[in-house]
Amino acid sequence: MTPNSRRSRHAARAAGLATAVAVAATAGAAGGAPRQVGPLQPVIGNDSPAWSPDGSTIVYTSFRHGLGELYAVAPDGRGERRLTDHAAHDDQAAWSPDGTRIAFVSSRNGNPEIYVMRADGADQRRVTRSPAREYYPTWSPDGRRIAFQSDRTGRPQVFAIDADGTNEAQLTTHALSSGRPAWSPRGPIAFSSNREGSFKIFLMEPDGSDVRRLDRSASHLAELEPAWSPDGGRLAFVALRDPPIGNQEVYVVDADGGGTRRVTAYWGRDVSPSWSPDGRIAFTRGPSAFRAEVWVVNADGSALRQLTTTAVQWQVVRPAATPARPAAGRRFTLTAVVAEPTGDPVERAALTCRARVDGRALRAAVRRWQPARATCAWDVPRGTAGQTLRFGFEARAGRSGVSHVQRLVVR
Repeated sequence: MTPNSRRSRHAARAAGLATAVAVAATAGAAGGAPRQVGPLQPVIGNDSPAWSPDGSTIVYTSFRHGLGELYAVAPDGRGERRLTDHAAHDDQAAWSPDGTRIAFVSSRNGNPEIYVMRADGADQRRVTRSPAREYYPTWSPDGRRIAFQSDRTGRPQVFAIDADGTNEAQLTTHALSSGRPAWSPRGPIAFSSNREGSFKIFLMEPDGSDVRRLDRSASHLAELEPAWSPDGGRLAFVALRDPPIGNQEVYVVDADGGGTRRVTAYWGRDVSPSWSPDGRIAFTRGPSAFRAEVWVVNADGSALRQLTTTAVQWQVVRPAATPARPAAGRRFTLTAVVAEPTGDPVERAALTCRARVDGRALRAAVRRWQPARATCAWDVPRGTAGQTLRFGFEARAGRSGVSHVQRLVVR
């Protein structure tokens, strides 16, 4: 089997999970409740980056404490500091235009609401007060108002409110869903809506008037999560138009709807774009909504790099020995599936194979890593019947990895 065919098989196998996640993410954008995770679905890693207006800081959501908390870090990965520290879930940071305040979502009052704090995490206070769920805050260019998504009318709609919690107004009123607003530095608000079938990017004025679709020539597949460039001349967004099924990639389009171009290329999930002042894009990458890290890329797709890294103890699933018991003078093979605690497959790893027969080290005849699968094989020496073979492997990638060891008596 060729490397390309192996990757294709892996991508096809992973597509089932990716499709389910994409559907859930799309429903989240439509239904206002992304990442409603149960106790058997841990969220691991970091996501939802927000680049500060001066370019010095990226705020993101970290799941190192279980539920989300907001952290800040320099774009080079240095100087990490925690901004929120609460038993509830904090998420979806959004910088004010002057960089002095951060709006965010928190469930600390029982349901997700919009909050505002100073850029250093101080003076956290609640802005919205509704029994429904509020998500995705975005600031007006003058920093006086915040647009957000709410499901208080039954379906997600876009609302706006003064930053002090007064003068709330509903901006979208269509019978179908409208959500994930992004306020342009030039005034218009972009949002995603399924009012024409699949989710597409629309624009409207700050009072909700003059609703128009951004690009009528775009694919029929979903377009989500608009994010304006600092000069308001371009929009980054997430599109589900590339194989495998359910794959989500970051695209960029001009503000007039022209010049659409793909930025990322990954078989899983590239979402949550956020611009730097100099035109770079921070985004979330991972195999599913349950496992992600923050990455940075130029708007033309160059200079891709990973910003955050989470140490994860991987899991060994279905280890199998062939034959079931090692035999003297024959080759013995161990294969095992390696996955993260979320169930997501491990794409890449450095594999080490080890085996000893009563203290004598054996050299691996086969050492092969395929996506999510480790294969090790050894030639068992003649004359070792009745001795104990201790065998196993170690798989590592960065700070994450797993070790697996077994013992069997040679026949």
